[in-house]
Amino acid sequence: MVLSTSIGFFIASIGFLFLSLLLLILFLGLWTYKDAKVKSENSPLLWALIVVLVPNFLGFIIYLLVGRTKKEETAPGSFKIPLAVTAGIWVVSIVTVLIATLSLAFSDNPHNFFGTGFFMNYRSGMFLNLQDNSGDREWRVQLGSGNGFINTGRQLTESELASLSVVGISEQGNMSLRLQQNGLTKTIDITETLENIDTELFEPGGISMRLYFQQVRGGDLVISWNEGN
Repeated sequence: MVLSTSIGFFIASIGFLFLSLLLLILFLGLWTYKDAKVKSENSPLLWALIVVLVPNFLGFIIYLLVGRTKKEETAPGSFKIPLAVTAGIWVVSIVTVLIATLSLAFSDNPHNFFGTGFFMNYRSGMFLNLQDNSGDREWRVQLGSGNGFINTGRQLTESELASLSVVGISEQGNMSLRLQQNGLTKTIDITETLENIDTELFEPGGISMRLYFQQVRGGDLVISWNEGN
C-alpha cells in the first residue's frame, strides 16, 4: 500500500509524540530521584518509580504535594535544564500531531487509511453502521444523525468505473458524493435515490471518494462499483 504524504506525516508525528513523552517521563523520574534525596523523608527510588509508573503525571503531582516534606532544604536543581527542554519538545510534538491530523483530514487520499479505506471528519452525530465490503465492491453507510464527511479511495478498473452507482436515502438533511482524480472533481447530490453515475471524464485507476453529510438523519446508502451490475 502506498501512503500519501499526509498519512506519512501523521504516523511520524505520532511516533514523535510517543518518543518525546517517554523522554519527559524519564527525566521527571531522574529529577524526582535527585530532588527526593534532599527534600523527602521517604525513599527517593520509591518516589521516582511512582512518578514514572503512575499515569497522566499524577505520580509527579503527588510527589510535589506530599513528598517534599523537608521544606527548609534547598532543592538540588539536577536535571532541570534537560527536563525543561524535554517538556518543550513534548509540547511541540502535541502541536505537530494536531497539524498532521488537520492535514490528513483535509487531504484527498486515494489509498486506504491504515488498511480500512476510511478517514472521517465527523463533527457531530452518530453512525449506526460503516462497512467497507471490498470483496463485494461496495461501500455501505448507515447514519443515525450527523454532520461532516468521510473519505475513502479505490483502484477501479474500466468496467468497475463504468458501473459506479449510488443507492441512498435520508429522512432529512443533505448528502453528496465528491469524486476526485488528478485534479478532476465531480460532486453528485445523493440525498435522493440515485443509481448510475456518469464517470466518463474519469480514467481507470485510483479515485478518491468523499461523502458529505449535512444535518442528515436516517441516512442509508450503498455506493457500489460491481461490474456485474
